[in-house]
Amino acid sequence: MNILVTNNSYGTPLLWEYDQGKVKRMPLIDFNTHIMIQDPGILFGRLPLDLYEIIIKYVMADRLATRNFGLAFELLTINRRTVFLFYYEIYKNKTVTTLEMLKRLGKTFQLGETIYEDYVCAPNPTQSGLNAISLTRNPSQRFHPIYQPWDFQPSAEVQRVTVDDEDTLTNIHIFPGQFHGDTIWVHGTEEEGIYQASVIHNPVFLIILCDYTYSLIPTRQTINRNWLLFTNFMRRAFGANAGFYIMVKHGIDQENPFIETTELFIQI
Repeated sequence: MNILVTNNSYGTPLLWEYDQGKVKRMPLIDFNTHIMIQDPGILFGRLPLDLYEIIIKYVMADRLATRNFGLAFELLTINRRTVFLFYYEIYKNKTVTTLEMLKRLGKTFQLGETIYEDYVCAPNPTQSGLNAISLTRNPSQRFHPIYQPWDFQPSAEVQRVTVDDEDTLTNIHIFPGQFHGDTIWVHGTEEEGIYQASVIHNPVFLIILCDYTYSLIPTRQTINRNWLLFTNFMRRAFGANAGFYIMVKHGIDQENPFIETTELFIQI
């Protein structure tokens, strides 16, 4: 796909599809307009199970698509069946108790809301497209070798990332906006201002996972399947074009507690 990138009067990047001298605006999600939905909720009654599940999944999809994470989580408090239904849908696991499922889902939805409020909707004073979300693991989990999305506190710190190694961003063209959620990464080649794009990411999430000592946790080998499932869940709120990258340290530094940031990140 051939695209052009311009900016509006507020400095927000705009994408245009270019084809044989003609341009067509490519729609992007407006993350800065929050929709406070007022749906009728779920009607309690003796509905057939399959109909009940269809309705509740539809309502969940609507609440996530409008980034109403709090209202989305309320659906999980209806009954045990709802907890099981969505935990399995998100994390593909049936082997934990319902109470543990509810705890993990609560922290998952809190993390999604934190990312939305503290990063996506936050102003970008650096005017850089390389800003990371730093998430801190609960201190009680510090010595656990496995780290999960629900192990991290529902608070985020945004920090600018510096990349000196040009190979890290080979064929990645970065366009920041006035808010972090406006940032666009275009993967592809450029010729005379026209980009032959293979992948377009908006918004872009560069995630730093650290302990309370700011020690970077992941290596490429230690990122488990639940992080892929978590980012797939987040795309239900932020769109199919959302790009997720996790900063990692080299395998030889796995036991080194003094590594806080690197220039190495992988896409998930």
